[in-house]
Amino acid sequence: MASPSPDGVAVVSPNNTGSPIVLGGLTTSVPNDMILVLVGTMANAPVPVVTSVSSANLSFTLRARHEDDSLSPGAAVEEWWARASGTLSSEVITVSFGSGAPAGIVVAAQAFQNVSSTKFDPNVSLPAPGGGGFPPATVAGMSTTLADDLLLYIALINNSGGSGAPTAPSGWTNFVSTNNFASAPILGFVASYLSVSSTQSSLSATATAPNGNHYAAIGDALTSDVFTVIPHSQGMIVG
Repeated sequence: MASPSPDGVAVVSPNNTGSPIVLGGLTTSVPNDMILVLVGTMANAPVPVVTSVSSANLSFTLRARHEDDSLSPGAAVEEWWARASGTLSSEVITVSFGSGAPAGIVVAAQAFQNVSSTKFDPNVSLPAPGGGGFPPATVAGMSTTLADDLLLYIALINNSGGSGAPTAPSGWTNFVSTNNFASAPILGFVASYLSVSSTQSSLSATATAPNGNHYAAIGDALTSDVFTVIPHSQGMIVG
């Protein structure tokens, strides 16, 4: 069996202002993928929350939301997940917000293959929040209970006055990195992954963006479908 990895490329709808946001074209090559929908929003506090994520073939559940209002406008990121039962072909995903749609929105969807039935690492440190004024944007204290995880880092950065998309944390790989300079607020959004073969303790991840001055972030981990054999007094447990 293999460790988790992206299946295909992310579908991104950057820097919208309305509700709902319709994200089209998510296609997978294998069945049973884990589908993540990642949402970054910026608005005056409180930042409006996503009320639903839906599609014809997927049932989404909120995994995590982190909002930081230490500066105005506030920033928030949300992580939603669903498990595909078969392969997907140009799946259309709709993201709806409550009253007062954000001033700026980035929505991205990414499929991951070889994710176990437990989906997320059960460590109590996860999902790990990060946020505040004046990046670099750091998520600290990520620990894992299981080996062979795929670590995730997701951040929305108010990249006001900057140029260029955010960079991945050192050693990580971006699957989303986007920026918009057409209108305010100027948003930088980055989502990255890191494959590990051992358990992790208090790991930190930091992304940077030119002149970024406010951010919200989430760190998480998908579990591998690699089978491990654990000694047991009555024989062997395989799981």
